[in-house]
Amino acid sequence: MGGLFGPYYVRNDDPGASGAAYIVSPIRAGFGTATYTFYVQKDTTYYFWLRVIAPDETHYAMQFQVETGGEKWTNNLLAGRRGPDWQWTRVLNSSQLTASARLTRGLHKIILTGLHENVKIDKILLTPRSGYDPSPFGTNYVATLMTDAEGFAGTKMKLSDFAGANHVEIRCFGVADGETFIETGLAAAPKIMDKTNDNQPATPARTALTKPFIVTLFDSLGTKCPTSPSASR
Repeated sequence: MGGLFGPYYVRNDDPGASGAAYIVSPIRAGFGTATYTFYVQKDTTYYFWLRVIAPDETHYAMQFQVETGGEKWTNNLLAGRRGPDWQWTRVLNSSQLTASARLTRGLHKIILTGLHENVKIDKILLTPRSGYDPSPFGTNYVATLMTDAEGFAGTKMKLSDFAGANHVEIRCFGVADGETFIETGLAAAPKIMDKTNDNQPATPARTALTKPFIVTLFDSLGTKCPTSPSASR
């Protein structure tokens, strides 16, 4: 859940963004905000990433805040690598060190405040792993799927929009456990989906697999979740 206030608004014109949509402010204001309410399952420390475009040396700054009344961390995004491409960047605190927050199980809020105009924001990522880095995924499409009540998850990719190495993570609904896969696709080349640490079925581009691509997920206690296998279809 979320809301946009002031000059922030949604645009739907960039296929490199999630669903081609992202938020941006056309005004160098310092008062426009985007708020996101989210739920975490576990009481632990979380770290934060943003997928953004900071186009040049005059358009790069924003504030990141966890909870209403929390400290506002000013981030000068993508120093030394600003440009027209989507990139992941770690959220930093006021000391310009890796930002983190201890969150209890339940609902929480992230508040983004625009400082510079034309800084585009696609995704917010939070993780309990301090060393996690989504950057190796590059600028390609990244999908996180949640299993349904029967343990199934599925996604479709349009090769013309999502060529290259695309990472798909399948998670058990309601828990952090999951598996990551790499789907590679070029219009004139084979398209395969491989589990990152095992071999899995492959098929030429635009050809259906002869049988479902099945993955059985277990939680940290070794229990299947929810109660049956997960299939990426």
